[in-house]
This record gives sequence, C-alpha cells and structure tokens, in this order.
Amino acid sequence: MLRCVPGEAASEVARDFGVEVEEPILLQDTNNIVFWLAPSPVVAKIGTGQHDRLGRELITGMALEEASAPVVPPSHLVPRAVHQRHDCRITFWQFVAPTGGELPASSVASALGALHAALARIEGTGGRPALLLAALGHLAPNYGVDSVLHGSPHRFNILSAQGSPRFIDFETVCRGPIEWDLAHLEPAVAEAYPGPIDSELLARCTLLVSAKTAAWCWDQADQNDDMRWHASHHLDLVREALS
Repeated sequence: MLRCVPGEAASEVARDFGVEVEEPILLQDTNNIVFWLAPSPVVAKIGTGQHDRLGRELITGMALEEASAPVVPPSHLVPRAVHQRHDCRITFWQFVAPTGGELPASSVASALGALHAALARIEGTGGRPALLLAALGHLAPNYGVDSVLHGSPHRFNILSAQGSPRFIDFETVCRGPIEWDLAHLEPAVAEAYPGPIDSELLARCTLLVSAKTAAWCWDQADQNDDMRWHASHHLDLVREALS
C-alpha cells in the first residue's frame, strides 16, 4: 500500500466525487490532521495512529445533525463514510469560515446546553441512537448526574458560524457529569449555563481536566512549542491545586 500523504490523499478522494480542490490548506496537525479543501466548503479529517476514531465520530456527527444540535456536521458533498486512500483514513466535514472575534460566554453556555439536550434526545429514542451509543464505547466514571457529554468542548472545538457557536470534534463523546464539559471552559460559561451546577464537583473536574491535558500534551510535546507550553501550563495548575 502506498504511503499516506494526507493533503494529497484527501484531495484525490474529494475530486473523485466532483469536489473542486485547488489547494489543501492545513488547519490542524495534532491528534488528527485537518485540511480545508479550498475553495470548496469541505474539510477533510485524516486519522493518525491510536487516535483514529473517525467512524465513531462520523456516526455521532450525523446523529447530532438530525437532532438539530449546534454542531458542524459531516459534508453532504462526499459520501458519509470513512474513506480509504493509500494508507489514509479520511472523513469529510462542512467548512465554516472564521468570522473573527471571540464568542461570548453566554452564547457558548446556551449552545452547550442545547448540545447536551440533543445528546440526551439521541440517547433516549432507540433505533439509530442505539447505534450511536454502541459506537461511543467509552463510558466515563459515574459522578453525580450521568449525562452524555461532548467530552472536550474547549474553545478550539467551538467555531463561530455567523456569530453562533458550533461544536466540532466528537471523538471524545462520553458519559459523565455536566461539570466535566464545563471544566474545559472559562468560569463565566459555567455561571451562564442553563442548568444547576455543583461547584465542588466543577472544581474537581477542572483539576482532572488539567491533569488530562498535561499528560496528553507532554505525549505530543515534541511536535511544537505550543504543545510544550500547554503541557507545562496545565502541570503547573495541578501542582498549585495540590500544594
């Protein structure tokens, strides 16, 4: 099998289905490699190594779109499947052009509440949602009220679609307390969240999120200075909290 060149492989697959691709523009190269297939409104996600959870994420994205959740869904211009080209595994998503400016905490909180509500509807209706839950296969420990969560809804996983928050990256969907999702965001989002919050549990989750982030970023620290900075920053937060 030929070696995967991510941008080229994604462009080849997209062109097979009539998508115009002049240049694949790299958007992200961390746990996955993500390209905008300019000028078309299509983003290609290429799974890498142990983080390749593309099939599960695709099922989740389709189910959330059907539930009218505030998400960026898979593209309708390429068949909704995990595509193989050489040794690349690829999924395709809608492209949302950045609009500039940070989304206010109140709108993020409202959108996160809507996402949680959509995840709850998906869980409880049977049929295809049962397939979703089977695909998730990653259950968080049961602390407090157990809900279906995004799992990692930090600011880099929230895009602005004409000023409205839209969530991306559903590889981390799991079960646990709402406070786990809120721990990935600034305190103002928790203050504006449309539901009761356990402040003590939120504090514990915030510490756990920093510990998780530090461990993950140290594992990726040889990639770039940004990863090393985040690893050190979150490790310092853990040390401060435990001192």
